[in-house]
Amino acid sequence: MIRLSSKPSQLTGPQIRALQAAAKGQITCRIQYRRRILTCPGIGANALWGLLRHGLICDGSWKDEQCIMVLTPKGRHELQVKSPMCAPPKPRVTLPPTDEREITPYVWVHPDEER
Repeated sequence: MIRLSSKPSQLTGPQIRALQAAAKGQITCRIQYRRRILTCPGIGANALWGLLRHGLICDGSWKDEQCIMVLTPKGRHELQVKSPMCAPPKPRVTLPPTDEREITPYVWVHPDEER
């Protein structure tokens, strides 16, 4: 039995896009020289392998030495929870207009000149 928590795991932006691509059936796997090769247009291999390692995608049906990767129940849950792509944005620091701020004058002196 797979335990699904309500708390989403921290997935990166490419991993979330890869999950969405897996839901659409765009991730393929093939065997070449005894190695598995995961491919998806516009998504890097690190994101794809991360989903496979965490059990969010798995092999679908094989046809002609190629299979389409499908979402696991854990992957479907992650997609429904909509994990945050990254940390929430930090609040911007706003400065008051210049006429309200006091600007300290700075006298520039050439390094060769004496002060």
